[in-house]
Amino acid sequence: SFSSSCRHLSDAHDLITQFYSIRDIIGNTSSVQQFWKQRKYLRKNIWLQTWLRQEIQALTRDENVDAIIYHIHGVIESFMKRQEKGHASKMAPPEKRREEFKSLLMEAARPFLLGQTERFVAEVELFLVSHLNIDAYSRLRVQRLKESTSHVSREQDVLPQDRSLEDHYLYFLGDETDCNDEIW
Repeated sequence: SFSSSCRHLSDAHDLITQFYSIRDIIGNTSSVQQFWKQRKYLRKNIWLQTWLRQEIQALTRDENVDAIIYHIHGVIESFMKRQEKGHASKMAPPEKRREEFKSLLMEAARPFLLGQTERFVAEVELFLVSHLNIDAYSRLRVQRLKESTSHVSREQDVLPQDRSLEDHYLYFLGDETDCNDEIW
């Protein structure tokens, strides 16, 4: 039997998993291009590790993802440090840097995320491009989910009928504790 806290975590992860069921991601293409062209990826994102944790927990349905996060975050940090040091990479066009980043991330994540890897890599890039905190980015994704599912009837939705999608998602994000009342 799940404690209410465990169920709470599970519901939050179920909602994150819904984001991965959207076929097409609507991202701002010009923002993505500017991110790579203006080397904005060199700005540290203090939310990345926590965001990776909730995404990977949702996709793997496993709370113990420390080794996976360490590996994937390490690949991202290593790429960023190489880009900071510059030398030959400064000469590489933004598209080439972007493709290298995505390729490295795909290679790092695929053993753990299998069929969700490509979508995960796209989400990581969009999260980094947004330069938003986790809550603000989540609201953006909720909006994307609403737009993509607006044609689906409420009966087919997995959400409770008595609250809006935003309320449902933000309710679960508001209490970021796991079953042991530790911050995740």
